[in-house]
Amino acid sequence: MSTELIQSAAVSTIQLQSFEKGLRSPSLGEQLATVVSTASLVKANPFPMYVNTIVVRLADAFKDGSNPLRMTIARVLSECDSHLSLVFSGSEIFKRVLSVSHSNDPIARAMTLQVLASLAPVSPESKQVHHLIVESMTAENAGEFQAACHAMAAFARLSSLVL
Repeated sequence: MSTELIQSAAVSTIQLQSFEKGLRSPSLGEQLATVVSTASLVKANPFPMYVNTIVVRLADAFKDGSNPLRMTIARVLSECDSHLSLVFSGSEIFKRVLSVSHSNDPIARAMTLQVLASLAPVSPESKQVHHLIVESMTAENAGEFQAACHAMAAFARLSSLVL
């Protein structure tokens, strides 16, 4: 039995290394393919350390990536919602994601709000995120406003604080 456990841990480690390599690839296509595989990795390895590591790496990729990569990350995180309660590095993840909220690009800001909506179970009481959502409710860009409404609904369901 312990041999099976060791083999399983080795496979998980190899998958995680492959995931990180794919995110660091200079090819956008490889980065997108890696991100798309996230949901199956998380479902196959529903362990707090594993899921947390994956989400931290996605937050890094979101912070430094292009809008197509950010859009894919937003979609994938919404697919992983049942496993996001396993994440324990909420403040580090939010710090990375929130850095994109200062962008001049309304599409990047809208995707930031979409990601934050998906990450609501990680830290539903985050005052910094609540403040960003309230500020974004005055956005002139329709996509950003819709994303702010979506994020507000996600946090309102989980938070005891009034937005």
